[in-house]
Formats: sequence, structure tokens, C-alpha cells
Amino acid sequence: MFKELRTVPMNSISLENVSLNRMNGAENSTNDDVLSVNQADDTASTILSPIITAANITDDVENEPTANSDFKETGFPFVLNECLEYSDDSDNISKFFGNRQHFFMLSSAGKPIYCMHGSYDIFVVYSGVIQTIVSFYKYSSNGSKSVKIIECKDKKTGQPIKFVFLDKSPIILMTIVRSNQSTYIELEQQLDFIYSFILSALSKPYIDKLFGKYANFDLRNLLGKTDVLTLDSICEGFANNLNVSQVLGGLQCLRMHLSIRSRLERKLMNFRSENLLYGLIVGPNEKLISIMRPKRHTLHTSDLMILFEMIFNTNTFKTKSDDKGQLKFITSETFWVPICLPKFNSSGHLYNLIQFHQLKDERLFKLHDIKDTDDLHLDEDSTKIGIILMSPYKDTFNEMRKISNEIAKTILFDHKIYRNIWSSLVGNGRIVVDKIIGDKGNEFKENVQGSTAFSSLINKLSLNSPKQKNLSDGTEPWSGILHFAVRSKRSVQCIFPESVYFDINDEKVRRNLLNVYKYLRHRLHVVWTDTACLDFSEGSEKIVLDGGEAAGGSNTVIYEDWYDEINEEKILGFGCKFGTYEVFIIGKGTVTESDMLAYGLKVVKWVRKQDSRIFISTGCIF
Repeated sequence: MFKELRTVPMNSISLENVSLNRMNGAENSTNDDVLSVNQADDTASTILSPIITAANITDDVENEPTANSDFKETGFPFVLNECLEYSDDSDNISKFFGNRQHFFMLSSAGKPIYCMHGSYDIFVVYSGVIQTIVSFYKYSSNGSKSVKIIECKDKKTGQPIKFVFLDKSPIILMTIVRSNQSTYIELEQQLDFIYSFILSALSKPYIDKLFGKYANFDLRNLLGKTDVLTLDSICEGFANNLNVSQVLGGLQCLRMHLSIRSRLERKLMNFRSENLLYGLIVGPNEKLISIMRPKRHTLHTSDLMILFEMIFNTNTFKTKSDDKGQLKFITSETFWVPICLPKFNSSGHLYNLIQFHQLKDERLFKLHDIKDTDDLHLDEDSTKIGIILMSPYKDTFNEMRKISNEIAKTILFDHKIYRNIWSSLVGNGRIVVDKIIGDKGNEFKENVQGSTAFSSLINKLSLNSPKQKNLSDGTEPWSGILHFAVRSKRSVQCIFPESVYFDINDEKVRRNLLNVYKYLRHRLHVVWTDTACLDFSEGSEKIVLDGGEAAGGSNTVIYEDWYDEINEEKILGFGCKFGTYEVFIIGKGTVTESDMLAYGLKVVKWVRKQDSRIFISTGCIF
């Protein structure tokens, strides 16, 4: 894909998941799709027996956890007893089978395309095994069925192992995961996302044409180094739960005043063109600032996730900026890149103009009356914004560059827009857990009324009294809240706040947080409870929680606790659906269940008030 890239200079806890051996309910599948290696007549067990046996080789020194050092480095008082897992091309078979998750991609003829771990020689052996399994079930059923998941257990540890397949002939994808935390649907979605990236790099008609002529075609010859690095980044994000958007199921947006965002959108209308299809303004950490789109078209969330993976999680648009050799986004060049957005149109490419602009500039500070921020020690990339313009026409580069430059001038020289974006990046506009919590938690009281048919839930939450005037024993409950996250189902967007106590950009911290959120979100969507409807009232405001059979069997409130043996501390997890919002909270063991629910209500009240600032509803529509 990036072989056609053009640049020109610019002008100026171990979580125990719910058993999902059944493939019914939320995960629709026939019993024929679920295989067990313990079945008497099971061809897969014979084929996979060498893999399962080899999978018992787990005593790898490199995979020993270093949890205590994690705790000291990150400041987040909860650690997973696992190391981060990165892609590699090692030919060490013990290391290969010691990894928690693998991703494989091959052609229907068994030709290797990509694997996250292991050398090419190792991959060649097991690509043949994968192709044999898929072909056996495909042709034994006259092509009417295909294998989707094989489940077994590690003979040594008893840990479940899942083999999940996705047949997108002429491409086959498979993932192996040694965990009871991942569900079939989640793993299949991961494979589908990887497949979508391949389509974005090459387009579906081109792939079909190649394999239609040459069934044994080696697709690796068409994947450039950047494409492979992007695949590595995607797979590492899945294996370690590092991608906020993937785990929470929504894009992040930069917080802005509604009037200022509307002001920006009105100005963007002046730059509309018949050759411009979409436009994106993106802040650091993939946070959307604004979007330009036609009235009858919108971009699928997964297409945007793929686009952001290519741009923000690879080094394609970066260069060394100092003596330390650190890679930073290039602000002196304009990029012109063809990319296929498979959910929008898998048959063709859109041509993307990409620019980065630095907001941290003394001249801009002076122009907009902003004090110098040298004492903040900001990372260079944390104050850059990206402008992405998409056109269906290859020869519109100059026009798109002109539009991008005008958009940049609008942002940099408009006093209100610049100050608001700057405040959201480094000032009071940031979303910080501790600021939202505040120090007036005891003033937040709620009246709780619920159907007596569901007294078990009310008892569990210590909410038997219809009017609870005090939280817990009168102590400040908010001091025990570590973090929270919110997803808006309506806009498919989410917030993942900062904290003054730990750095959420630290991979270990983000992994630990998102592992908990991933589990809570799964519980909220999959596990059924006897909850129906609870009404929470605060003054004249009423918050209704729908759940149980009344809401199609979805969960309303879930509450989990884990004991961190390394730090000898109890961690609490809370999840709840409040209307169109999903709220997830992580707290210390000192926080009671009723306090967690009260805090959830406090967060929802804040989100409702801030909805137009923290989420983008429509964008600039032309």
C-alpha cells in the first residue's frame, strides 16, 4: 500500500471469564462449529495433537512476570501477572509456544502470509496444518459448513486453548489464545479487523484477481514493510489489550465547547469541494476533533480504526527529531496515500492527504495570550494535530493540499478555536478522573426505587432503603476510585480519562486498566441477570436503568472483585448501563458496592451534562 506513498515539503489479575463452551444465546453458532479435542471421533485432535503437546512447553524465562517493578514504575496499584507480548521472528520453538496469543494469515492453498510470532520456517509447518483443518471440514460437508472454533485444554496447566478460524477465501485467518478471558465473538472480530486491514492495503478485487490467476500466489511480495509493521501493531494491541477504541468499542474525541466546535464546523463548510469526500481533524492519541462528511454518507468506525492504526501506530509518518533518536510526527511534509476503506467500499481506494501541525509555538502563544508551557515538559507529539482529507480522485493532490493549509490556518489563527483546543490538550479542558470526582462526594445523594421482584440485586447493592441519605459510613468514597470509562452507544464513541496518579499512556497501566474493562464489558453484554428496571432519582432528575428481559436480556449492573496477590490489595470492578451510556469503574477494595453505584450515577450525570463537549454528534455535513 505505502509503495505509492508520496510526500512533498509543506509550504509554510487474572480474570476468570464466563465459560463460553456453549455457542448459543449471544453467540449464534451450530454445534458443528464447536469442536472439542476430547471427542472420540475428532480428526482435528489428531491434526492438532503435536501443537497441543508442544503448547505445554511454557517454562520460558523470558515470560516470567515482573509485577513488582511494574507497580513501582507505573504507580497504578494493580498489575497483571503477565508480561507484555510483542511480535517476533524467533526460531525458538519453546518461545513460540510460550506466547499467550498467536495470529496467522495464509492463502487457501496454504501459502504463508503473516504470523505474529515465530520464524518463517515455523510458520510454514503450521500453515499447512491450518490449511488442512479448514479444507477437511469444508469439503467433508460439501462446502456448506466451515470450522470456526476448536477448544481444548493444556494438558499441563489445564488452561483452556482456543483455535478460532475465519475463512475469507482466498485468505484464511486463525488465532490461538491460551486464556479463558477471550470469547469466540471477540476473537472472530479481531480476525475480521485484520482481514479488513489487508483489504485496505490491497483492495478485495485486486486480491481476488491475483488468486484467481495464481492459486499459489505469495501475497507477502505485495505487503511492504510498513504494512507488516501495521499488522504487528494491530496484533500486539489485541494480544495485550492496548487499544482503547478496540476494547471499549468506540472512538475517543477531544473535549471542546459545543459553541467552539460548531464554530470550527461552520468554518470548515467554506472549504467543501466536489472532489473532497471526507475530512478528519485528529488530535494526539487518535482523538477526533472534527469530521467533514457528505450528508448521505458516513465512515464506519472500524474503517477509522484501521486508518488511525496506519497513521498513528507506525513510523511511516515519523522521523528522528533529536539526538536521542526518538521518532516524532513530521510537520514539514505533506503525504498523499491511497487507502481502501473496506466497510465503505472494498473495491476501490480513497486518496488521503495527511498533514501534521504543531500547536506548541511561542509565536502562537504570543498571538493568543497563552503563557509559555516549558515547565510542563510536554512530549513533542502531545501537542500536534493531524489533518486528513480523502478524495476519490488521484489527481486532486494540489487541491487537497490547498484546502488542508486553509484548515490549518483556521485552527492556528482563530483565537477561540486555538485556545479551546490547547486547553483540551494540556490545560483545564482535559478529562481527568480526579477533577470529575471532585471533593464533594458526600453531597451527592440519590433516591433509589426498584421493583421488589428483584430484591436480590437491591440487597447486594445495600440499597434496601428507598432514601439513602449517606454513602457508606459517611467517609469520602471517591478517594477509593481509581479510574472510570464511559461508552456512548448512540455515537459509538468513548472517554478514557487521565489520572493525576498514573500515566494512562504507559503501556503497562493501559493494559491493566483495559483488561479489567474488557472483562466488565463482556459481562455487561453476555451474562444475563435477574435485573429488570431500577429508577434512580436525584431531585427532579430521573435516571432509568433497563435490563433483564425488559431490555432484551442485557445486563444492567455487574460487580466484580479480584485480589491482587502481588500487592496484597483488593480491586473492585463495576459496570452498568445507563440509557445510552455504558459506565465502567475500577476502585479499591475499601469502596462499598453502594458507593460504586452512587459514583456511577455521578459519572452519568456529568456525562449527560458534558455530552455535547466530549462526543461528536454530526460533524461538518455538506
